[in-house]
Amino acid sequence: MITVLAIVAIVAAFGYPRLAAQLQRTRVHQAARVLAADIEVAASLAARDQRPMIFEGVANGYRIRDRTTGAVRFRRTIGPGTEFGVRALHFEPTSVEFFPSGMTSSPMWVRLTNSGYTRQVQLSRAGFVRVTP
Repeated sequence: MITVLAIVAIVAAFGYPRLAAQLQRTRVHQAARVLAADIEVAASLAARDQRPMIFEGVANGYRIRDRTTGAVRFRRTIGPGTEFGVRALHFEPTSVEFFPSGMTSSPMWVRLTNSGYTRQVQLSRAGFVRVTP
């Protein structure tokens, strides 16, 4: 019985680093997919309300706010301490405006990184969003 437990413990010890690395990659990939969906939410809000919305990166996350009133319509944190655990989040540019027509003021790239694994979310001026390695 003790021998079996020892063998299981040894096998688990060798498999844990690989499992932990895969879990970090999965979290970054999931955060990128959630970010891409939230960018599409900004476009939907602009079209539905017939008012421009601003999508902007903030510390450890991002928010969507109404350009006319300045009211924050949506906010998400995806940095350390969240279920995503993204260590680095870089927006280029830091904000972009969504017009009711579906167009944006400029293209945008967002880079999400955790322990050397990176995913990038790209937004075109036409409002197309995609996740790339």
